[in-house]
Amino acid sequence: TMPKSYHEEIKIFKKEQDAAETKKSSSKSSVSVPLYATEG
Repeated sequence: TMPKSYHEEIKIFKKEQDAAETKKSSSKSSVSVPLYATEG
């Protein structure tokens, strides 16, 4: 079986992926911002 921490990392990774996608699409619809400007 996989270590529990592995599943936690995957969960966090997926969450961040979703957040990035949401931010990308929302910023694209309102104002077209260069990707490097939205990166932390």
